[in-house]
Amino acid sequence: MSSHRGRRAFRALRNLVADRNRPPVSELLAETDSEKFLWRALPHAARTFSLAIALLPDPLGTSVGTAYLFCRALDTVEDLATSPDSRDEAMAAVVALADGAKVEIPLPEATVQDSRDLGHLAVLRRFDLLLALRDSLSLDSRRRLSELVTHMAKGMREAALAKDVSGGLLRSDQRPGYCAAVLGAPLRFAESEHRALLGLDPDLSAARRALVEAAGEVVQLANICRDIEKDLARGIAYDEALAPYIAMRVAPPEVVAGVRRSLCLRIASMSAEFSAYFSGMGFRGGISGARGGAAIMLVATSSFWQRSSQRLSPAPLVSGPMPGKMGLLWEAWRAALSPAGLEGVIARHAVGLRSSLGT
Repeated sequence: MSSHRGRRAFRALRNLVADRNRPPVSELLAETDSEKFLWRALPHAARTFSLAIALLPDPLGTSVGTAYLFCRALDTVEDLATSPDSRDEAMAAVVALADGAKVEIPLPEATVQDSRDLGHLAVLRRFDLLLALRDSLSLDSRRRLSELVTHMAKGMREAALAKDVSGGLLRSDQRPGYCAAVLGAPLRFAESEHRALLGLDPDLSAARRALVEAAGEVVQLANICRDIEKDLARGIAYDEALAPYIAMRVAPPEVVAGVRRSLCLRIASMSAEFSAYFSGMGFRGGISGARGGAAIMLVATSSFWQRSSQRLSPAPLVSGPMPGKMGLLWEAWRAALSPAGLEGVIARHAVGLRSSLGT
């Protein structure tokens, strides 16, 4: 048990010291051990959430981490492919790989914007290690992984088609379905894996799936909010207010600020569901790395929305805590110690997702 916790502590330390702006591309391309590749690549594939995954007990950490790399492969294809044909071909290969086929992922002709994109492309290039990681999972986990990647790719293709038809715009009424596919589905996979590890029915109820999808939207909208300018530079927008500026690849700062405000208010309308998602995870007592990982996801997401809100005037969200790295770890430790500790984290940080207008 102590050796397992020691490995998780090492993984957490690696995440904390990783330079997200300088992924070790050459080391990733030269790696031959699939497990080492997983934990070396994850900090550059999942940002803050890689820390949450690092705290998960094995085999849960390996299955969720593997799933995240497959999801990252799809994300990379969606973000960097320069044509619908190359995008669809590469996505189909990722789906086949998740189903166990020994296929090479055709690298799409890509538009690389920064060094992080190079790190993401390195994951695509090591399709052989992705397959090895997939093959290391249990049969049930492989089945759930295949279902996840298939569902996520379908949602991405539908969104991509909508953007192709509209000239780069995914309307706000189309966003929930997209978010459910690209982040709700991975969260559902992680929860099903955790339930199976606890000996519970891995299938979620309809009510629970609705909360998972709401949480996925809160988290995915954070990604959309963060990347408004980067996406627009690629000719992509996720809000109608940006539509007139897609062709110009840049929007006036006041327009971007307005979109961020509307996203903050959307998050505020979902704060109760986001809290209920964490409260209803069904963790058992005793020290739990899974509870600690859940706390990291909650605190990191809440902190992002707090920073986004406080850059706007007036701030659309109630002021809440924004801990640094050590504060994040402290909250994770408190949550890991007991279910009551997690409830305390929820109470402290969910307040920061509420509207400052009191609605």
